Amino acid sequence: MRFTNVLVLGLTLAVGIPTFAATEGCSSAASKKKKKGGGAKAAAAKGAGQKTGPTASGAQGQAESKGAEYEGVTCGPDEEGVAWCDADASIVYCAGGVFYALSCASVGGDVCAEDPDTQQIDCVATGDVE
Repeated sequence: MRFTNVLVLGLTLAVGIPTFAATEGCSSAASKKKKKGGGAKAAAAKGAGQKTGPTASGAQGQAESKGAEYEGVTCGPDEEGVAWCDADASIVYCAGGVFYALSCASVGGDVCAEDPDTQQIDCVATGDVE
């Protein structure tokens, strides 16, 4: 009887763990939740809690400086990290008192999109958006 219990448990783990592991991590359904061009724009972006995603924030050297004010919003300490999709393929974000505009093509992304779960605005591949 004990051998049978061990055999059943072993088979359950051998079959169950790979099935479970295959459903975890980066699934295509989870990655497609980003909204192309999504999120609030300009002044409304701060109120929405939108922040710059890691791709855009890591590419400041490739972005174009737009100055301390852009579309009626001043980039100050309270706006640090605020971001929005300026167009389908570009993002605007506040960093260090300056607004920057980044073309998603310059960082290997296809479109600007919002992740509604994290409120991050970033450049992503078209396969990652709805």
